[in-house]
Parts: sequence; structure tokens; C-alpha cells
Amino acid sequence: AAALAALGEAPDAVVHVGDGVEADAGGARAAGLRAVLVDRAGLRPVAPADVTVIASLAALPALVQQ
Repeated sequence: AAALAALGEAPDAVVHVGDGVEADAGGARAAGLRAVLVDRAGLRPVAPADVTVIASLAALPALVQQ
């Protein structure tokens, strides 16, 4: 929260990208951030409905522009 305040950004304007459902997506959601989960191995992790799952970082630019 302090980092976002220092940048003048609201949590809903920030995307957190990670590869762990609990540590990354869970932490992002707890902080009010949009969560994106990278599933490079194609394991199809069970993620909450509001977490976007992508196979590669190459898909990220299109998501951020939404």
C-alpha cells in the first residue's frame, strides 16, 4: 500500500504477475491488485475466477491494455 501511495496509483490500476496461486495471486488479491498467473508448464492450476491465467508473458501486453 505504501509503494502504491508513493507512486500515486490506486490498487485497481496495478497488475501483479506471478506463477504461484497462493503466494502471488492470493497476495495480489489481498492487496486489491489485479492478479495474473503465468502457467508456463501448462499445469492448469485452479485459480479464483478473478485471476487471469496465461501461458506466457507474451500474452501480458494485450491484458494490460484492457
